[in-house]
Amino acid sequence: MKYIRTKTQNKVFKLMDLPKDIKLDDWVKASGLTFDQLDAPNRADNLVVWRQLIMAYFHGIGETVTFAGRIFGKDHSTALYACESICNGIETNETRITSRIEALKDYKGITDYKDKIASKIMSDHYTRATNNILDYETKQIHAWVLDAINEALNK
Repeated sequence: MKYIRTKTQNKVFKLMDLPKDIKLDDWVKASGLTFDQLDAPNRADNLVVWRQLIMAYFHGIGETVTFAGRIFGKDHSTALYACESICNGIETNETRITSRIEALKDYKGITDYKDKIASKIMSDHYTRATNNILDYETKQIHAWVLDAINEALNK
């Protein structure tokens, strides 16, 4: 049976704008906490947001909400709520969420993830434009040389 990504997975993955190869350990280290601290039954906002980010990320990269919830001993509905909270927070630019995503990007050295892609696209466009200009100039030179040869032959 072919696995079909859900709308929530697509939305989370696009909004978080992170590569698919981030491990749980990277998330924990980026948080500055230990896994035991994140896993503790504590509702402090700092812990809640990191847990929600982790659950949303793992669901966004293709894991089930059940799997994402089990990371912290939660059920699928908690993980689904985490995905919705993170999506809403990113869409409304909540600093408590976006700052933690940036902390992870800084930790992993992917702060310029979008910039690298944009740079590659611009480089490709520049190369194509340069080649087009060179082609045009080459055609102009060829035309000028042919005109000069024809003129010399006609004299």
